[in-house]
Amino acid sequence: MDGLIATLAGILVLLAVIYAVSEWFFFDFFGIGRRHARRDFPAVAEKLGLTFVAASDGSDIGSIKGEYAGRKVSISPDDNATILFNVSGLPKLFLSTKVYEKKNFDTGNDVFDGFFLTRNMNKPDAVVRQIGNSGAALDFLSEFSHRWKRKLEYFEVTGDGIRLSLKYGMNSYVPAKDLEQLLPDLNKLAEMLEKVLGKT
Repeated sequence: MDGLIATLAGILVLLAVIYAVSEWFFFDFFGIGRRHARRDFPAVAEKLGLTFVAASDGSDIGSIKGEYAGRKVSISPDDNATILFNVSGLPKLFLSTKVYEKKNFDTGNDVFDGFFLTRNMNKPDAVVRQIGNSGAALDFLSEFSHRWKRKLEYFEVTGDGIRLSLKYGMNSYVPAKDLEQLLPDLNKLAEMLEKVLGKT
């Protein structure tokens, strides 16, 4: 009997460790997060004033589309947990938290350069000057990075806006509870980018 109890205790400890590792690295080994997202997506879409589009496959989560704070947004957890968020008036450029290619400019701002590891555009001098003169306008990027960077698979900015993917479930879902904070943060970040980059 004691041996059985010890075995069961060992199994429970192992499961607890696996669960803790799964949560810390966003693996969702047990599928709990994905099931919660499937359950909660329609309600969070309504709460955010967006439209939930049901998936044709019952095992998928579905998507959310519409306008948030006047900006087009598309949230597709079944497509590598991808989120698109519109930003207006940006120059032709490519910024990314991933190292895809050699960067062709540094801004001299530790927060900006530390977040966007890939930075490419034609004739970047105007952007460098604008960022150098922006000061407090970039403060929110530090806050955004602190809150979200560990959860991001990637975060990119192009002339068309923001594109990002989250790590949850190896890019298989987006937690509804995260959207309630992420979308306001993306809107603030979009305003910052328009202010810092939109005049160049």
